[in-house]
Amino acid sequence: MSRRVVIGYALLLSILVLNSGLAGWYVMRLSQLDSEAKQSHRILGELEGLIKRIKDAESAQRGYLLTGDADFLSLYNRATGTQRGNIRARLAQLEEVIRDEPAYANPLAAIERAVDRKLFDLAQVVQINRLGQRAAAMKIIVSGEGKRAMRQLHEAADGIREVEERRLIVRSADSTECTRVLWRTIVLGTIVSLGLMALSLFLDHRDRLTRNLAAAEVRRQREWLEVALLGIGDGVIATDEQGKIALLNPAAQMLTGWTNAEAVGQDISKVFRLVEGSDPSSRQLAPETSPEGLSQHTILLTRDGQQRSIHNSAAPIRDRQGKVILDFGLP
Repeated sequence: MSRRVVIGYALLLSILVLNSGLAGWYVMRLSQLDSEAKQSHRILGELEGLIKRIKDAESAQRGYLLTGDADFLSLYNRATGTQRGNIRARLAQLEEVIRDEPAYANPLAAIERAVDRKLFDLAQVVQINRLGQRAAAMKIIVSGEGKRAMRQLHEAADGIREVEERRLIVRSADSTECTRVLWRTIVLGTIVSLGLMALSLFLDHRDRLTRNLAAAEVRRQREWLEVALLGIGDGVIATDEQGKIALLNPAAQMLTGWTNAEAVGQDISKVFRLVEGSDPSSRQLAPETSPEGLSQHTILLTRDGQQRSIHNSAAPIRDRQGKVILDFGLP
């Protein structure tokens, strides 16, 4: 794999990581905005539920005062008593949802005072009416104490409601913008990633094709060289840079007594054995000895021990990598 392809894949991976990080951040931001919006809705819901429960108690009190019907008294007791969902329970739930909002400390205190005054007013009217003093109960209602308590309750509630509704507008705008940027990040990152991937694959394919063509050319030249060497009348031995035999042409096989299959991989000194004179125990010459270094009595020992004279006819040729092609023949 070429350096350009590696760089392309590295850039692709970097963009994928960066894109994933940005997308993850925007997803987390959207989740946070959604959580904050739910909190605002919960505060508004608890606030409206408290006010509605107080109005229910007030309506039931008025109905009982005007008709004396025990059903209205039952509704009143349900709203102000100890049953689940009564006014005190609603107030406690509101306190729970806004306890982490320091800015609501004063409005909440005002709501608590207004609720206490309103409940006291409602209970006082009901108690006096039970004693048969309906005129006195009506006088308390006319005094407007209950209305003032409700007005204070609405004023404090309106302050909280205004803040939360403003927050919802801002969070909705932020959420819309985050969603837009998130999709833009995903789409743009995907396009860039696909482009880099296509470019990297193209470069990789081109490099592979170039290497394959080069390898095919090397094989073609090698095959041509082998054909040329095999067709030479003299014996030809080709070795690698370590002196291991890579090829024996037919003439070399006949002269050395080694087949090409047997000789490949063998050290050249084992296959191409040169000695001075006819005595096989004489000093063995290096296979690469130049023609000038060969005496008139240089002998090639074949595999089966036969002696062949090759004086003045061995010529080693080296390539740039140190490989040797040895040409030799009979005198």
